[in-house]
Amino acid sequence: SVGPLAPDASTVLPIASASKWLYGAYVLERRAGQPSAEDISFLTFRSGYTEFPPSACTAQDTVASCLARDNHGVKVPAHEGKFHYGGGHMQKHASLPSMGLGALDNAGLAAELRRLLGTDLSLSFGQPQPAGGVRMAARDYASFLRKLLGGQLRLGAWLGSSALAALSEQLIGNIELFLQGTPRNRVA
Repeated sequence: SVGPLAPDASTVLPIASASKWLYGAYVLERRAGQPSAEDISFLTFRSGYTEFPPSACTAQDTVASCLARDNHGVKVPAHEGKFHYGGGHMQKHASLPSMGLGALDNAGLAAELRRLLGTDLSLSFGQPQPAGGVRMAARDYASFLRKLLGGQLRLGAWLGSSALAALSEQLIGNIELFLQGTPRNRVA
């Protein structure tokens, strides 16, 4: 966009699903780079907590009050162990006693993430969703990514191809099933 109202690197915007990287980095810092198998299940979207719409929380919620509404905190056993993209995994994870973030509101959640990710990062929450509620400027998100890739945050050491390979294998299976019966190699 061009003009006097066009966003720039300092414009604070909701970053939606990009919030998931911040929460993942926070968890790895909190666990000193040693996440539990339970942490990994939640952070790789395989926990089974899949009933969580993107607009599940209000600005007045805490992490736990948002999770308690409707069926947001209900595990779907058929989804456990299977990749299912969504914010419910991290919302539930944040509310676990081992994480202790359930009582936090927007300001408290932002302060806690900044405590471990760096007070140099300016971020806030529009709603207390670790996996979707962050608001920040592009320059601050860029600083976060530089920390991640520069080894200043432990999540950087966890980046690799193992989860991607597992996901790709799962998706290729679905794609092959979908493609059965459709012309794949048709020459016009």
